[in-house]
Amino acid sequence: MGLVMAQLVLSRGGDYRTMKIEYYLLKSENSDAFEAFSSLNQDNIFKEHYKRVKGEELITNLFILNSSIVPFLQNNVVLRELETKDITCLPIVMINDRLYLSGSIFTIEELSELLDIGITIQRKGDD
Repeated sequence: MGLVMAQLVLSRGGDYRTMKIEYYLLKSENSDAFEAFSSLNQDNIFKEHYKRVKGEELITNLFILNSSIVPFLQNNVVLRELETKDITCLPIVMINDRLYLSGSIFTIEELSELLDIGITIQRKGDD
């Protein structure tokens, strides 16, 4: 199973607060929950809209161990989890630089609730 880490960071920056969610995965996953976060992670237009509507900046990061070990080594919390539990702790979700989940990622419903938005997955061929 991959490592997903979500991190929620609330701070004042101008007129906006900031929410930071980070997923740390062993490898990419073939799941709707992974695809939902991956899509949010890549969608800068969505993040700008989220900032205007929610008054909160959304920062997301998706780190995959098979791609690069550097982010795992640079985060002391993740490194400590890996040292004590080995890769079985993955995925890890960090929110605001704090360990939030270890061993799983957010479901679509949980991510939707955290962000206070509706999230749906559409596939080619779905009606």
